[in-house]
Amino acid sequence: MDELMGRVPEHWTKTSLGDVADVQAGHSNLRPYFLPLGAAGVGVVAASQVGRHGRVSDFSARRVPDHVAASMTRFRLREDDLVCVRSGEVARAALVGPGQDGWLVGTSCLRVRVRNGDRVSPRYLLHYLAHEEVRAWLVARSSRSVISNLRTRTALDLPVLLPPPAEQRAIVEVLAALERKEEAHRRVAEETGKLRTSLADRLLTGTMHVTDG
Repeated sequence: MDELMGRVPEHWTKTSLGDVADVQAGHSNLRPYFLPLGAAGVGVVAASQVGRHGRVSDFSARRVPDHVAASMTRFRLREDDLVCVRSGEVARAALVGPGQDGWLVGTSCLRVRVRNGDRVSPRYLLHYLAHEEVRAWLVARSSRSVISNLRTRTALDLPVLLPPPAEQRAIVEVLAALERKEEAHRRVAEETGKLRTSLADRLLTGTMHVTDG
C-alpha cells in the first residue's frame, strides 16, 4: 500500500476495493433497446454522464423501456452507488444521486456498490477514487488496444486505505466545503466572462463610450 499513496497513519486499514464493495460491469449492449431522445423510460448511465465533479449528469442520457429495465435487475443502480468509467477515459467516477436511483449501468462503466455503509462512506470512496495516485494506478493496469479498458478484476484488486468511519466523514465534510467554494468561484468566473464579452462588444462597436481620466 505504501507505494500507492505513501506512508499513512498506522490506525488506517489497508484493504482492497473487492473487500469493501461489489463491482459490476455494465450491460454489454443496451443500444438496441434505446428509445428516441426525449422519450420517457429508465435512464442508462454511460461514460458521458459521469461528470468530472463527481456527479452523474442526466443531460442527454439515453433511456430504455420500463419492461426492459425490469428484466435487468443485475445492472440497476441505487442512490450512493459509484459509477466508474471503464472504457476510454478510465477511472473517472461519480456518485449516483436520487435522480438516477433505479437507472441502469451502461456498457462503458462499472458499478461500485459499498457493502457496509457504516464501515465505508461512499462519498469517501468517491474522493479516494478521484485521487491522482489512485487513478494513475488504475490507468497503468488497464488494457490498451485502440482505447484503454479497465477490467473488473483490476478494479477489485485496487488497494484501498480506510480511516475510521468518523475520520472518513470529517474528510468528506472538508472536501465538500472546498468543492462548494470552487463551484462558487467557477460561477463568478463564468459571469465575469459573460460581462467581459458583453462590454467588449459594446466598446468595440462604439455603442458604449469611455473617456480618458
